[in-house]
Amino acid sequence: MVGEWTTHIADATTTGGAPEHVGSTVLLQGSPDAQEIDVVVASDDHGAAPLTMHHVRRLETARRTVGERARHAKLLLFGTHFEQNVREAATGRSDLEVIDLDRLYNGQ
Repeated sequence: MVGEWTTHIADATTTGGAPEHVGSTVLLQGSPDAQEIDVVVASDDHGAAPLTMHHVRRLETARRTVGERARHAKLLLFGTHFEQNVREAATGRSDLEVIDLDRLYNGQ
């Protein structure tokens, strides 16, 4: 669902232009264990804790791991609950977008 939204509904200001690739990627981040990154870090709303700056830092680490090609990639954080400091960080940064249910279903 988030891949479809990112490809077909998201405004170019959200994604930083037309996405070159939308899909999953496997990254090795300093350990022998592979970590699959599927466009976003997401949380369900079945009692899950809100998304925090820890989730943002994980996305930043994934972007650095990809290397120079991803240096200017925007970070899209999809979820239903966000800590206030995550929303504030997204307001002050051009490389971070918070995608909540309203935005997911109503576009932008």
